[in-house]
Amino acid sequence: MRRVLVIDDHAPSRDILKRALSASRCEVVGEGTSGQRALELASVTVPEVILMAVGLSDLDGIRAAQQIMQARPAPIILVSSHCDAESPRAKKVKDAWSKLRNWVGICIGLARLSLRIGLDTRSAGN
Repeated sequence: MRRVLVIDDHAPSRDILKRALSASRCEVVGEGTSGQRALELASVTVPEVILMAVGLSDLDGIRAAQQIMQARPAPIILVSSHCDAESPRAKKVKDAWSKLRNWVGICIGLARLSLRIGLDTRSAGN
């Protein structure tokens, strides 16, 4: 069973992620709504994987990921509900990726994770 930490300040998104992880036999070892809480929980819960939103109110997911990797490296998947490639958030993720891509263990982007979170893209538009 994979130990996963979930950080997202949008409660519906966080709940969908937790349900999908549980259905995939992952153990959600902690959850939070801020970058600061991510830092605290990452050291206390020792997750195998961290799912974290990019846009967090106090310390964005990118900066939190950098600090987590310095303190206790773990695979981190940054997620965002924003899909516009020209949005400021998308540009921020692209810039962060260029800075973080050499860090071992970080995965940035939406990952398949073999999870179904209520969005089946195979049937979209059919």
